[in-house]
Amino acid sequence: MAVKLAKDGFDFTFDNPEEAAKFFKSFSNGHSLSSNKAFTPQELSASNFRSFMQRLHKSQKKLVKAMLTGKEMVTDAELLESMKLDNNRELGGILAGISRNAKKSGFSIEALWKSETRHSETGKRSKAFLTTENFRQVAKEAGEVK
Repeated sequence: MAVKLAKDGFDFTFDNPEEAAKFFKSFSNGHSLSSNKAFTPQELSASNFRSFMQRLHKSQKKLVKAMLTGKEMVTDAELLESMKLDNNRELGGILAGISRNAKKSGFSIEALWKSETRHSETGKRSKAFLTTENFRQVAKEAGEVK
């Protein structure tokens, strides 16, 4: 027996009452369906970059500056060495925090760099981070790079 319900202006149809209960239970923490508003990133500027840098923790600032070594591409191995980290999992935690702070500052992490996974002939996986020209220029304008 199909069950039809509405929540936050959205209509839903479920195959049975159990499916409906399971679905709506996931919203029992007070969140609404419309609370996940779409994020529209702004263009990276010296102003929002300064705001972003002020939000960062010490290790996050260090990683951002490590990305600005003067090269367009930085590998995970280079970042691990400069950050004195043991593995990519530790690096990933710092990157996640940077990404959250970028979004809070109004731009996406892609405004700073793109990441790509590379595979060697032996099957070893590595990451490469390609910094954007705008990121390098804005960081220079903001005084983060000499």
